Amino acid sequence: MFKEHETFILCRPLADTTIPVNTCGVILMVLGGQPCSYEVEFPDGQGGNLGKEVTYTVTEDFLRRH
Repeated sequence: MFKEHETFILCRPLADTTIPVNTCGVILMVLGGQPCSYEVEFPDGQGGNLGKEVTYTVTEDFLRRH
């Protein structure tokens, strides 16, 4: 299980996004559930975010630790 503000690597493609696999993201909120899900963001390094949305909800199987 990941914690809020922890970083991760995206290990599976997100549907309907251009965010590449292996992109680094940040956990904003742990939502829980089975399987555990998270509200995440993918900062672009310039004060914005990658992708069409500001945040995404993903399950733990999309994430891996550094």
